[in-house]
Amino acid sequence: AICLGASETLTSSVTGGVWSSSNTAVATIDQNSGVVTTQSVGSTTITYTVTSGSCSSSTTMMLNVNALPTATIATTGATTFCAGGSVALVGPSAPAGMSYTYQWNLNGTAISGATANSYLANASGSYTLTVSNNNGCSATSAATTVTVNPLPILAANTGSAAVCQGSTTTLANAQTGGSWSSANNLIATIN
Repeated sequence: AICLGASETLTSSVTGGVWSSSNTAVATIDQNSGVVTTQSVGSTTITYTVTSGSCSSSTTMMLNVNALPTATIATTGATTFCAGGSVALVGPSAPAGMSYTYQWNLNGTAISGATANSYLANASGSYTLTVSNNNGCSATSAATTVTVNPLPILAANTGSAAVCQGSTTTLANAQTGGSWSSANNLIATIN
């Protein structure tokens, strides 16, 4: 058997023969080199024929072309978020009668232990999923890019942490561009 999209070279211990395929819609074969190129899922009979004078002899084999698994990534949220966040990446489920195994990859390298059909991504990079089926065929998904933005770095607030009722105080922070808020406006408000 061979996976769809793959090619292989068939050989014979007897030289000088010619290769042929009974179903070129499934797989073609170069008559001289024996290189098989798959075309679609199915079966074809491969024949090797040796001719000597007016006599010829042939041998045949059945070649099965197996389907590739589906390799896609779905996301359950935004793929750009702040540090401390994450996004679930979800792979496909196997169709009836088929089983899948999974390997998640980050920037082209397998992630150790990431072999479930979903993965919680919390680091920036390019994620792909390699899916293998029980026919021994595998496929890798298109990449999904995850971007984790760093949180802004804040200096400590300055100013009095205690103030008398009815009084005001000024708080400050060396980091500009931020906004102030009070957790309880019934106790204190801030502008």
